[in-house]
Amino acid sequence: MLEEEEDLGSMAWPGFVDILSSVIIMFVFFVLVVASALFFHIIIFKNKILSEMSEYTQASTSETVELADTNRFLMEKIEELESKLKLSVIPSDNNEVQLYQVNTEFTETLDQNIDELSDADGLIVFFGKDSISVTEENRVKLLDLIKDKSSPNTHVKIISSKDPNSINDVVSRKLAVSRMLNVRNLFLDGGIPIERVSPSLTQGEEIDNSYHWVKIIFEEQPDAN
Repeated sequence: MLEEEEDLGSMAWPGFVDILSSVIIMFVFFVLVVASALFFHIIIFKNKILSEMSEYTQASTSETVELADTNRFLMEKIEELESKLKLSVIPSDNNEVQLYQVNTEFTETLDQNIDELSDADGLIVFFGKDSISVTEENRVKLLDLIKDKSSPNTHVKIISSKDPNSINDVVSRKLAVSRMLNVRNLFLDGGIPIERVSPSLTQGEEIDNSYHWVKIIFEEQPDAN
């Protein structure tokens, strides 16, 4: 009887073995759950980052294309202005050579006024925003005025204003120079020698809420004799 009890005691399963095995199984299960959660979290986060990068790249590409189109448009306008502002040489009646600015037609407008200057003997021509050409009606008026002012002692100042609100200084200068030279062409057509015409630019002077104007000032100079 005692021998059987001793055999049963030696075969008894220790309780700590069950506890240890349970802890190991729970730990392995916990590690498996955490690893699975991290795996799916990394996949979701990676897809989100890739999506944001793709959207940012597309937006940057769109802005780059838009800027490139704008720059191309501006360069074409500048090249067009430069090609139309080429100087040609024509002989005068006394076989002298004078520079003559080719008439440009960058933009035409019917909204063009001519007013008399209150502080000097002359006129001011108001152009449209992107206009540089003189309308036919005003061209006739100016040519008639030139005939009346064709005295040998008359000196003409032509002043054109740059627009500070233009896209950039290059475009503003091109427009101002084109207007100034188109007006000067009228005096050359009217027989006024080029040495009696002084064109110049001024920096953004606003007159009657406009920067798009050209002043024509007549000055009588004393006879050199």
